[in-house]
Amino acid sequence: MTTYTGWIAGLAAISVTGVAKNFGKAVPQTLLPPQLPAMWVRYPRGDQMPIVAEGGGRFGKTLRAEIVIVVSPCRDGFHADIVDSVLTMMDNLSSALADNEPALSKNNWSIRPGVLRRTGATESETIDYDAVFADVSATG
Repeated sequence: MTTYTGWIAGLAAISVTGVAKNFGKAVPQTLLPPQLPAMWVRYPRGDQMPIVAEGGGRFGKTLRAEIVIVVSPCRDGFHADIVDSVLTMMDNLSSALADNEPALSKNNWSIRPGVLRRTGATESETIDYDAVFADVSATG
């Protein structure tokens, strides 16, 4: 049976092509340009099916988490290179999850682009980043 601790550690340790800094399970307080693209795992959670006399509950657990990959600071307007970078990172993350599936149990995932806002002490310190978010789940 997969533990939450073991599954999150495995998910945080995957190697995604193009990621410059993997923060693992730690959400970074700051993001520096040389660290981008940067990745981390957040929001671990799970569901448990009812445990029955036959032991069915042992296999009825679903583990969930979100992978965040910050690609670059947002710029004003539409920039094809940013779109391409985000799409490439979506492909890279999908490949990394598929390649690491045996170590991570039976994974399912959905990936979407989005914006991550890092709020600073003042409005001028607030930065929006183009990012990739993956909702990952596994049965264990």
